[in-house]
Amino acid sequence: IIDEINRGNLSKIFGELIYGLEYREEEIDLQYKEFNPNEPELGVLSVPKNLFVIGTMNTADRSIILFDAALRRRFSFIPLFPDYNLLAQWFDIAEKFDEDTFREKLANATGETKNKILSILALAKINSALTRDPSIGREKQIGHTFLLELRDSPGNFVKIWKHDIFPLLEEYYFEAPNVITEMFNNDIFESQEGIKNFEVGTLSKALE
Repeated sequence: IIDEINRGNLSKIFGELIYGLEYREEEIDLQYKEFNPNEPELGVLSVPKNLFVIGTMNTADRSIILFDAALRRRFSFIPLFPDYNLLAQWFDIAEKFDEDTFREKLANATGETKNKILSILALAKINSALTRDPSIGREKQIGHTFLLELRDSPGNFVKIWKHDIFPLLEEYYFEAPNVITEMFNNDIFESQEGIKNFEVGTLSKALE
């Protein structure tokens, strides 16, 4: 498993393995084969079927362009976007996420359950706005992993939004901070002061 593979020097990471991945189960001559004339098995490389190479990357990073051109034929690409169904199951709210159903559940929810439902609904709404914004796009959606800790640490509700999610939005809308205020209100974010010091009730109201 190679994390953030597109940030690495691919020729150093793979070496002759790059050809082995393309011609799996075929013997590839290694660079120094000629120095092992009496041990020919040391001069070749083959990649067996049961060896899997998994590389992760953030496609919001433009360095992916060169990587994509170099290794597209050697790898299958699997996109991973925010998974609201996973959050719904993680919090034992429902089997899958449905906005109308969640809004109905929100009407009768209180306390920690309400905060979890609000967080999922708000995250989906925010990501929808980010996706529609041509200057940001779907690659910079806010991931569901930010909210996972709410299951075991529901008291981190304010922390997650104040120190994880809102700073990301502040970065995205650096040149148009008023957009964040319009999304929420002045009690959460103010163009000149930035992220405000707020409590649970204020956050819940803003997310609603």
